Amino acid sequence: MGSFAAVTLLAAAPAAREHLVYGVSSSVCTYYIAILSVPPFLGAWWVMKRLAPTRPLAAGAACGLVAGALGALAYALHCPEMGAPFVGIWYSLGMLIPAITGALSGPLLLRW
Repeated sequence: MGSFAAVTLLAAAPAAREHLVYGVSSSVCTYYIAILSVPPFLGAWWVMKRLAPTRPLAAGAACGLVAGALGALAYALHCPEMGAPFVGIWYSLGMLIPAITGALSGPLLLRW
């Protein structure tokens, strides 16, 4: 996605590059993806807790990343932006929030 975004930005006119990166919904995109990832995060956490992971940091990060990807999928169904730079930047940030949350809380909550 990063390579495709870079090629898209380089091929675009200089005046259009800002719109390709920020679009019209960049101020809410990351927030909505993080919020939409909460239910899948709780479900993944519930399942992971019963599997007794031996590496809780990695297991928590995996739960968060899966939940973030599902949140991004749900948001993509309603997002008006489809440009590669926008998706590459803002969707990745939205998926990174639950991944970091899972990694930080994994060692605390996934112990057995």
